Amino acid sequence: MTNAGTAAGLEAIWKELALEPPASGKVEALPCLPANPESPLSAGLLHAPEGGLRRVLMLALPVRLRSRITPDRRYSGLSLEPLPDPDEPEKAFLLALILTDERFSDIFSILAADIVAALAAAHDSNAHLRAFMARLNRWQELFGLFNPAGLSGPARQGLFGELHLIRELLAEGLAPGLVINAWTGPLHDPQDFHFGPNAVEVKTSSGSSQSFQVSGAAQLDESPFEQLFLLHLFLDVAENAGETLPQIVQHLVAQIESDPAAFKLFETRLHQAGYFHAQAERYHAEGFRVRHAMPARVHEAFPRIRAADLPPGLGSVSYTVDTDQLLPYLIPFATLTATLESHV
Repeated sequence: MTNAGTAAGLEAIWKELALEPPASGKVEALPCLPANPESPLSAGLLHAPEGGLRRVLMLALPVRLRSRITPDRRYSGLSLEPLPDPDEPEKAFLLALILTDERFSDIFSILAADIVAALAAAHDSNAHLRAFMARLNRWQELFGLFNPAGLSGPARQGLFGELHLIRELLAEGLAPGLVINAWTGPLHDPQDFHFGPNAVEVKTSSGSSQSFQVSGAAQLDESPFEQLFLLHLFLDVAENAGETLPQIVQHLVAQIESDPAAFKLFETRLHQAGYFHAQAERYHAEGFRVRHAMPARVHEAFPRIRAADLPPGLGSVSYTVDTDQLLPYLIPFATLTATLESHV
């Protein structure tokens, strides 16, 4: 199997095992790496006593490590269980990572492949266990961010807007590391990008809308920054027309992957935004086209609410801004990029 240990290779194992499923309460498994008989990893199917087949990634460990393992169900859609080794129950046991929610099957394959790759550099049972748990803990947050239904319409539109700005900044010659490190939108910061003392907020509108939504008094409050910019994008959103989310993501991957640190952070930010490559097919039918872009500087009498404007006792606010009110504050995009690059 040429793709052994990859997400696709593990998918193939689980599909093969499903052709002759195990009896109730039993597990059937195959090696994750058939060409490496020393590998302690196997992919299996568990026929749960309550019914249904569950995908499992299993790590064979010596019994002496059994005391370090306790059943753990705190992971979204997953369960970590010690199972007896059917071949050598007195000498070994199986640490089983069980998929308990089939809605997470796509990302489970990627997680399992990541664990297989991580254990390749480990050379003893203790190292295998440490690598297994470290990878699982790293993915715990991502499982919490993963929505089996995918991103909502407003989230897709907002993410496209942020990715569009990343592409434009790269096209202007800003370094990938600089741009991706500045991208804070997926972290739920009030502004989507922070370049040193300056910040940029991206807003989108579609259809006949002539306004955009602002969330909170901090979002367009320029007081913490030397300069705060707003980029408003009018988008045409259509079925089977325009540029899809997966297309703009792949375009950016091609531009960024030569910088390993920036590429790794870009992938992390995508996950934090709720975008996972395994769900790309969900987004293939919807396309976006930027009809008009309006870069503006937030200052002077720019229409916004600031924290200092709120009377005592007033909490979170949400409001809309008419796009025609931006006209006095528009700036050339080149001015925006030059300011961001020179003040980092």
